[in-house]
Amino acid sequence: MSGFSCRPIPRARKQVPRGTKSLAGPNAEALEEMLSRLVTRMRQGGSPWAANGADAWTSDDNDAIPAGYTYLAQLVAHDFVENTAQLPLISTFPGKLQRDYRTQRLVLDTLYGGGPVREPTTYALSTDGSATRCLFRLGHVRGHEQPPFEPVKPPLLAQPARDLPRAAYPFLTDVAGPRATPDVLIADVRNDQHLIISQLTALFLELHNIVFATVRRVQDAPTADQIRDLNLPQRDHYVTDAAFLTAQAETAFLQIRKVMAFVYRRVVVHDLLKRLLEPGVWAYYTDPARRFPADLMEPMHDNQVPVAFSHSVFRFGHVMARFSYRLNDQLEVNPSIKDIIDRSSAHRSDLLPLASNWLIDWSHFFDLGDGKFINASRRISPSVAFGPLSFEAAVPAEMNRDGGLFFRDFVRGAEAQVSSVADMVVKLRTGERERSDLLKDASYREQEVGRWLTFGPDVGFKPGELVELSKNPPLLLFVLLEAAHDQAGKRLGILGSTLVADVFFGALAQTAGVIEQDPAVPALVRLVFGTEVPSAMPQVIKFMKAKGGLADVVFDPTAPNA
Repeated sequence: MSGFSCRPIPRARKQVPRGTKSLAGPNAEALEEMLSRLVTRMRQGGSPWAANGADAWTSDDNDAIPAGYTYLAQLVAHDFVENTAQLPLISTFPGKLQRDYRTQRLVLDTLYGGGPVREPTTYALSTDGSATRCLFRLGHVRGHEQPPFEPVKPPLLAQPARDLPRAAYPFLTDVAGPRATPDVLIADVRNDQHLIISQLTALFLELHNIVFATVRRVQDAPTADQIRDLNLPQRDHYVTDAAFLTAQAETAFLQIRKVMAFVYRRVVVHDLLKRLLEPGVWAYYTDPARRFPADLMEPMHDNQVPVAFSHSVFRFGHVMARFSYRLNDQLEVNPSIKDIIDRSSAHRSDLLPLASNWLIDWSHFFDLGDGKFINASRRISPSVAFGPLSFEAAVPAEMNRDGGLFFRDFVRGAEAQVSSVADMVVKLRTGERERSDLLKDASYREQEVGRWLTFGPDVGFKPGELVELSKNPPLLLFVLLEAAHDQAGKRLGILGSTLVADVFFGALAQTAGVIEQDPAVPALVRLVFGTEVPSAMPQVIKFMKAKGGLADVVFDPTAPNA
């Protein structure tokens, strides 16, 4: 799931607004116009199934999935796929170059990158005498926002370190004029595309630091059993104290990576996926009797994420994004998506360091049981409403408008030649197809897609387009339609769930040998968490707070910055 700010490649064949992404080929323009009208239909909203009996809904709010999971899914997407650009055109970089440089998935590479040796600016300087950086850098917040580019006096230590680490380098060649803090010091800069994803990333960076402190304390005075079970370095094996300290730090870092991955994967399976997937599909893939890759519908080839996942299906999360959120109890007005996007190094670095009253109170994004208002995600359905993510698609009559995120999603899928819905349905297990009328009956599926296309105001589809879209809808569109039709938009349907689960559980199986099956990991996890190992985001957040993390900030608009 890409961030809100990704921009496509401009067209070359005719004058169009900057930001429009195009297809190639003799029928490209006709296809683009059809897809643009499809986005217009999605903007109209409304569903012929919204009034279906007990599953009727009158609001796009999805209380079954708090809004925090929208952005947890985005972080996970970054942990799956890493490109040199935001999902470049397949034809631009043929072969592996256009796909994915990520070789290990669901082990938090999006946070750790190449580690302290390859990416030292991501990690804090060592203070324990070792030669290894083991803690993540974090950024302190300031008391209040100032006018643009007004200098902030260092050091900024009055408030907790709750933001991503950011910097401005005054001696480089690209610092003409005021630049505030334009560089974010993290392994994957996509995790600073907007305020919510950056705050979620900062949460996991701080969790690493909390876990490190626990493991490091044990290393200082380990028992004989701990030296054996945790494979800890022993002092008499090293000539100097400095070498021993370095060995301790390096061991702790690698162990903590595994602990973090272990907990993160539990959260992904038992919290995120359990909410997103159709219950029967989730039960199938989490059954201990499953053997992967043998029990996958379509195993990954050459360790590459299928384009059906990266360029189509997993982009369903874009419809879950709201256009404004309650971030905390200090801001008087719920900020808009634009406000949220602005507060990142890539967009409005002059609004950074982050002000304390823009910190996210996670009680508003995950159910922590404290009775606070929780932002709901939007239902998973082919309804995107009007807003900054869904500007009218760029047909010739609308050349002054941006193509919109959803239009670009369809273009990416078409350009990547994602498999058809019919082809994907055929690959499903027979028992799964039989559980859904949409999947077992092609005529009924065509009828229901057509009902949605013609529901509400006319958006100008040509007769041939209605026939084509009804018979062969884009895979992403069908995944959204299936969720609305079969699940009232509360979760994915059977096909969408299977396509997502296949990729997730295939990736989990590929790296299980170094995480879940490492004999030292269970002992490490018990050491850190005791008997209460988190398997959901609320448990992670409560654990961090119990350890002094996610420190409260007292907002004082008159307080100085430093």
